[in-house]
Amino acid sequence: MRDNIKDEVINIISNIAKIPKEQVDIAVPYAELNIDSFALLEIIFAIEIKYNITFPQDKLPAIATIEDLIKLTRQMAKKHG
Repeated sequence: MRDNIKDEVINIISNIAKIPKEQVDIAVPYAELNIDSFALLEIIFAIEIKYNITFPQDKLPAIATIEDLIKLTRQMAKKHG
């Protein structure tokens, strides 16, 4: 399940931001991947729909990297199991 979420989040980012999957570095800030705030919102909405979850609004500002987003997605998906 853990790798599946990571792979799916990377797929969503790749599709929305038009970045080849192999170029998606989960440790760098979004800005370094040229993902703007609008694309980030689109990515977040796509993940919420995919996993039938809703990210808490107070957690969103803490998402600085794709790795942060993957961790939060895992937490939320686990809660909604």
